[in-house]
Parts: sequence; C-alpha cells; structure tokens
Amino acid sequence: NGIAGLNLAATIQRQNDLHQSAADGDLGFAGEVPDANGDLIEAHARYTTGGLQLTVQHARWDIDSDAAEALGKDQQEGTMFEAGYRIGDQWGVFARHTTVDTNAGSEDANDEETVVVTGGVNYWPHERVVVKADYQDFDYKSDAGDDGESRFNLGLGWSF
Repeated sequence: NGIAGLNLAATIQRQNDLHQSAADGDLGFAGEVPDANGDLIEAHARYTTGGLQLTVQHARWDIDSDAAEALGKDQQEGTMFEAGYRIGDQWGVFARHTTVDTNAGSEDANDEETVVVTGGVNYWPHERVVVKADYQDFDYKSDAGDDGESRFNLGLGWSF
C-alpha cells in the first residue's frame, strides 16, 4: 500500500448451505432444516510503528434465509478496535473494544448487541511463544436489560 507499517485488507466469502446439509433436528429446527446461504464481508487495517500497533476490523454476515430474516438474524456484524504496545522484547500491553450484534437485521438494532472491553498483558519467554493474560468486561444489550459479566483469561500461543 506504499505506507510503511500500514496493512490494509478485505475479504468476501460466499457460503452456500450454511447448515452444511445437517440432518433434521441436528440444529434445533423442528422438521426440515431451512435453506441458508450467506456472504461474509470483512475489512481491517493495522498500523505498526515502533512498539505501537493499532488495529481496526469490521465484519458482516448477510444471510439469505427466510428463517433468519424472521428472527432479525439475517444481518450480523461486529467491529473491533485494538491498541497494543510492545515494551522491549518480552512484554506488551493491549486494550480492545469489541461490539457484536447477532441480530442486526431486526428493527431494534441493539436488542442482541454485546460490547466487550478487554485489557491485557503479553509475555514472550521465547520469540515464538507468548503467555497472555487479560480481563474482559461484557455488557449485554437486550430487551431484558443489561446483565454484564467479567472474565479473566489466561492463554498460551506458539508460532510455528
């Protein structure tokens, strides 16, 4: 793209038969499994300079299904913003804000929206191994109200 440290990308995927011809009842549908095809559209940008890395990503499903449309689930989308900073060779910190709406096709665009705010730390004991710890705060938007929760996650990554 001609700008050092900037990476831009987009993808489009057509998925025919989202249910992958599951047998009746396997997906919780009574009787015949409804037809469903979909398009997944995604775009992201990442900018890295020194130890700083900034990322934004947006993805959207457009599902062609009468059953999904009746539930408002024919459109599903999410956006993620992340900032990270690498402190030397072994440590890094990051913060992430994610919004996911699995019911974006309904008239009430917020009735299935989830907002997740994450903060964490990375430790690289080896250049190809990372230990990650983060704290997540969930905020569920629904007709029933806001019933958030929190999680602590610990992970291990290996690049090969």
